[in-house]
Amino acid sequence: MPKEFVVRVLPGEYAICRLAPESSIPDSPADAKFWSVTVTDAEVSVVCESSHVPAGCQNTDANWGIVYIDAQMDLDIVGVLAKLLAPLREAGISIFAISTFDTDYILIRKSKLPVALNVLRSDGYDVRDKDG
Repeated sequence: MPKEFVVRVLPGEYAICRLAPESSIPDSPADAKFWSVTVTDAEVSVVCESSHVPAGCQNTDANWGIVYIDAQMDLDIVGVLAKLLAPLREAGISIFAISTFDTDYILIRKSKLPVALNVLRSDGYDVRDKDG
């Protein structure tokens, strides 16, 4: 049975970066396709294309792909991300999740991405390229 949401794959390779908590928030490059910054009292985290890693990163973990739920979801909807991640957990595929106002983005190691996409398809998700 098809799941209610289409899962799309963003092209490219992405990195998760950690800057010191006292770092200023880096500006998004003009040509960035994906740029997420989270600031806490313990760190500044940036998720971006691997080619746009900000200067001054204390730690960078590259070689990630991104899939996302192609839907604007109501903020009160329950269980969508958990439902999507369950088959990946069963397959032993680790993820790094980012939620935005509209949807959820899931980073998956590039080496595991083909397996993850097959797992999601086998679980009934319609998985497509960003423009497909």
